[in-house]
Amino acid sequence: MKDIITCEHIERTLAVLSIAAPVCGTLVGAIVGRIRRKMVTNVVAGLLLGLLGTAVFELWRVYHLCGKHSGYTGVGFLGGQAVLFAAAGLLAGFVIQKSVKPPRSDSFIEAKSNQEDKLTNGKGVLRRGCQSRHPEG
Repeated sequence: MKDIITCEHIERTLAVLSIAAPVCGTLVGAIVGRIRRKMVTNVVAGLLLGLLGTAVFELWRVYHLCGKHSGYTGVGFLGGQAVLFAAAGLLAGFVIQKSVKPPRSDSFIEAKSNQEDKLTNGKGVLRRGCQSRHPEG
């Protein structure tokens, strides 16, 4: 019985993806950058997203080479792959978190300033707590 999809098919497909994805990502980034008028930022973002295709190909090669060397079912192999893929996920998450920053809203800054004015008497000094309405006497 012959396999429909072999490791060679997967490797060839991922090799094409590793070359095509960065090119496509850069082109899409350039188009979006032209529309948004932020060319450099969007080209870099597109390239980085495209490089994920290259990263997938390299992770496949590491997985395949380690599996051939130590067997695909060994505990050491599975543990090593878990650590490798967890590290790759953490790295990708860190890069995405640092590169994608939410826009800072001016209304948030104004609301924070207004809240501080309510807590202070306008001079940076905190207001006193509840004061008695009845004179001491």
